[in-house]
Amino acid sequence: MRKIFGISKTKKEISSFDTPNSHILITGKSGTGKTYTILNLIVQAVANNIPVVIIDTGNSFANNQIPVNVKSFMKDKLLIYDVADKPLPINPFFIGNIEGKKNQKIIEMANRISDILKGCLKLGMQQRNEVYESIVYVFNSNDSITFQKVFDRLEEMKKSPAKTAAEKLLPLITGVSFSDKNDSLDYVLYGNPKVHIFQLSRLSDEVKKIVSDIILFSLMDKLRQNGSIEKNFVLVLDELRNINCGNSAPLTKILTEGRKFGVECICATQFIRSKNTDFISILEQAATRVFFKPNDSEIKLVAKHLSNILREDWKSILKTMPRGYCIIDRGLIADCKEDMAVKVYKNEEILNK
Repeated sequence: MRKIFGISKTKKEISSFDTPNSHILITGKSGTGKTYTILNLIVQAVANNIPVVIIDTGNSFANNQIPVNVKSFMKDKLLIYDVADKPLPINPFFIGNIEGKKNQKIIEMANRISDILKGCLKLGMQQRNEVYESIVYVFNSNDSITFQKVFDRLEEMKKSPAKTAAEKLLPLITGVSFSDKNDSLDYVLYGNPKVHIFQLSRLSDEVKKIVSDIILFSLMDKLRQNGSIEKNFVLVLDELRNINCGNSAPLTKILTEGRKFGVECICATQFIRSKNTDFISILEQAATRVFFKPNDSEIKLVAKHLSNILREDWKSILKTMPRGYCIIDRGLIADCKEDMAVKVYKNEEILNK
């Protein structure tokens, strides 16, 4: 699906290109128009009957933040899960059809959860292994398994790494709960309502990353089973600094493999400069890059990127760019900067199209 952004100085309507890579990166300082633009893209997806999942770590898509006219357009197609208030409708310990492969499935699940916790909670290898052993033990000893039961098992153990792992797991136990049922995500991807917002803004930074990883892994697992290039699906990730972007993270797999299953990923962030080089790989994965006015510390970085596309000095343009205007790089060598400078459509303008 080609996505419309706005109109250029030369009065051209600017949209993304229909390419195998439909991912979009949107970056810029707070209040410049990122969320506004994402809402326009969501409206276009809903109008085309394409399901949308939003992982909101920064409260940009809280119920009271979504404009009334956009909510009115979505009507009964919008569902918000505030995971600080009610269980997330995902069972992270679900191992699927276990006929003849129970032990293998348990090992895969325990390794997956242990690796997520290791990366997000900065567990040492011994602590990670204690979590793995606890998951396997609890799974084989109970009809159901929860993070609380894994925590209790770690607390029972006398080893120091197990107790340290339990302490680090405590914010997850107190911050969020998960479904203990083997819920299918078919209704999120292919059912109604069409827009599902997972609201994580009230969680701690570490727990946001854990919950995001679990949601993303569950979505990717379901897409591998039932997705196809014909079944389009839009995934919105608000504020990348709160999402795990490591090489083995689910997000990386979605960006590199998701296009085979119809995934169009929209990633938003205030900052692209980071000691973590994983952000650079995300920049490279996005076929369309939308630059609103950057933070002062990032102007030179964005200007350098744009100068590789069109031999111009972009610094003065970026410094003075007003709210609601952006520079769009669609992956081609541009002939003129006037076609890259875009005034984003207002929500009502997109709704009227």
